[in-house]
Amino acid sequence: MTKIIRMNGLVNMLRVSRSSIIRLEARGDFVPKIRIGARAVGYSEAAVTAWLEKRGLELEEPKK
Repeated sequence: MTKIIRMNGLVNMLRVSRSSIIRLEARGDFVPKIRIGARAVGYSEAAVTAWLEKRGLELEEPKK
């Protein structure tokens, strides 16, 4: 079972703004949303990781 990441988690994971993610989606340059409820969507963690790897990017460890 794939882990689903909600928008707030995605913002924290990628360290970009919500608006940036929405812009990427609108251009078709981001992973597809997964509907998880009537008013809720998320993103596959595996798809987001693959998207990052395809672009040669890695997740940074959070600063303490």
